[in-house]
Amino acid sequence: MDNLSAASSLGDPNTANYKGRCVSLQKLVNHQSFTLVTLQYVSDGQYTNQTNLTRKARETMALKQQYTLADTTTDGEDALITIRGFLNIVALIQRVESDAEKIALNCLLLLVITGFRSIEAFNLRQDALFKRQIDDPAIRKRFQDKGLPDYFLGIRYVGVKGAGERTHWVEPLAAPLVESIFCSVKILTAPTRGHLTYLRAKSFTDYLPQAISALPGERVELDDVVTYITKTTSSFRGRAGQRDKTSKALSKRGVIPVQEMPGPKKQQIYLLFQD
Repeated sequence: MDNLSAASSLGDPNTANYKGRCVSLQKLVNHQSFTLVTLQYVSDGQYTNQTNLTRKARETMALKQQYTLADTTTDGEDALITIRGFLNIVALIQRVESDAEKIALNCLLLLVITGFRSIEAFNLRQDALFKRQIDDPAIRKRFQDKGLPDYFLGIRYVGVKGAGERTHWVEPLAAPLVESIFCSVKILTAPTRGHLTYLRAKSFTDYLPQAISALPGERVELDDVVTYITKTTSSFRGRAGQRDKTSKALSKRGVIPVQEMPGPKKQQIYLLFQD
């Protein structure tokens, strides 16, 4: 502080601001234990002028002060997520049914664990996870004794607002859950990713699945459409109900059957590929 006073002009009104900011930064450094010894700088002036900071800068400083220096809050109106909200998320695990719901729930859990923005989570690559082994044998043994993985788990992601590629280090206690989320999502999205790869290979000439495109001729039976294209959560009337819903949905979009052949149990309805 003496060196700062000596380097400043006599009566410079910004000197008190410089000293005050040094003291504020010192609190953050001491809290994170970045130095071997505790910093004990004391400002001899009163730091009261914050008018030179923008509104966004003041809000950012207030947020850091709240969640970095006073991080004992676990619940309340100002919490990022309440205990009740977290319990509701856990309850969803027993309620999801479709693959889309399971993917959405896994994404939500990842957002809670990592604090990612939604767009950052959506843009994650399949190989975003990587492991870094712990070189120190003592630390590695301590992790193993506590039932924790003996490695650090990182997630490569692209930050928004031009932040570029960054790495998020996962809390050791949450590492197995994050690995499980990635594994589960890869399995659930495998059919969709395979279909997208197939569409790219044929330059998006059409959007029919490979099983439909492989059929001989120019016609496709309604049962194949129900099997490979449409999907419904309703179990009313079973297969017949699915065929009926699919036929009505196609008719509303102008897809009219080109041939109908009555059968002993069901009517065979054929559609054209061009439709």
